[in-house]
Amino acid sequence: MTLSPAIRLWLSERFGPAARFGEPLARHTSLGVGGPAEAWVAVPDEAGLSELVGRAAHGAAILRVLGRGTNLLAPDEELSGIAATLGKGFTAIGVEREEGGRILVRAGAGASLTALCRFAAAQGIAGMNFAVGIPGSVGGAVWGNAGTHAGCVADRLESLTLLRPDEAARVIRREELSFGYRSLARDPALFGAPGSPAVITSALFALFRGRRDEIEAEAREMLARRKATQPQGVKSAGCFFRNPPGQSAGALIDRAGLKNFRIGGALVSPVHANFLVNAGNAAAGDFLRLMEHVKTTVADKFGVILTPEVTILVR
Repeated sequence: MTLSPAIRLWLSERFGPAARFGEPLARHTSLGVGGPAEAWVAVPDEAGLSELVGRAAHGAAILRVLGRGTNLLAPDEELSGIAATLGKGFTAIGVEREEGGRILVRAGAGASLTALCRFAAAQGIAGMNFAVGIPGSVGGAVWGNAGTHAGCVADRLESLTLLRPDEAARVIRREELSFGYRSLARDPALFGAPGSPAVITSALFALFRGRRDEIEAEAREMLARRKATQPQGVKSAGCFFRNPPGQSAGALIDRAGLKNFRIGGALVSPVHANFLVNAGNAAAGDFLRLMEHVKTTVADKFGVILTPEVTILVR
């Protein structure tokens, strides 16, 4: 146990039944695995988040915002500190303004990428279809520079709004940020010292006018392609490994003969080899062992070191 009795009491008093102790993280991850969180809280609005960030900082408590749990692996053991998700107060999506031929759309960090893509298409706003079919939240997508072969968050982001301890929410422009492949550099000057809580509350996207019928047709085509080439109806975290420069992680794993390879309840998908899926009653340990086996096999056969794209939470 790492949380002080004072913080535990405050969580209960401030958030009521939205704060739980020993909450199984398997209920909040797309892989369906994960042991208990020391504390879990669904934060309803920015006022609550501001207080939570401050309390975590001053109480030396670890604060992890899980998004929609779609790109992470939680441990089987208790996860120390506070695990948080952003509630309805962070799900608004709307057009903020139009300027210079651009349409600036703001989305709360707790909104789903699916909702953002649907909103844009319904309004005849183009530029978000690269994200069609990507699960997860807007905030998580910005943290991880989510994307596909058709583009990534960094291509469309105008700015993000960040909340840090003891500060008003701060707008950070795209030109101040350093994105990489499926990554966002956490510059301490912007995000604070390592370990200090910093939470994205919303993101502003620079999009453009298009024809609704064409945007929706393109979205349907892209979604159909994803459904045809990626596993459906199973628990997964999306692509598990980053693509090495100039190569496909899925193709390497397939060529290594690992499709359908299984350890415990964790399986290399027979549909797409870069998806490790929960084939039933998997534990986080099964995925960790399968990950290491895949990495070792691919390294031995091809001399390529695969790096997880999935965030692996540690106690």
